[in-house]
Amino acid sequence: MSTRRRATLALLALSAIAATGCSAQQSRLAGYRANPTPELDTLSQRRDDMDNRMTVTNDSNLRMLNEDLGRMFFLDRPSTLTPKPVPY
Repeated sequence: MSTRRRATLALLALSAIAATGCSAQQSRLAGYRANPTPELDTLSQRRDDMDNRMTVTNDSNLRMLNEDLGRMFFLDRPSTLTPKPVPY
């Protein structure tokens, strides 16, 4: 191969690499512009943060329900009808 032919092939290869790099950059930027915060499901929380909040909320609600049921069935303190004093 002549030097001129090698230079032409090298120039073609370099221009193909440069064109591919620009298109990859554009597709990455387009993907970012379409969804700049892919890890967030709300304005400020990820899916894990939402799951953690729901777990804490459900746990608190069930514990409060258990306390309310104890009050409803008068199981939260001993009876005051006993003739003997009850240390409460």
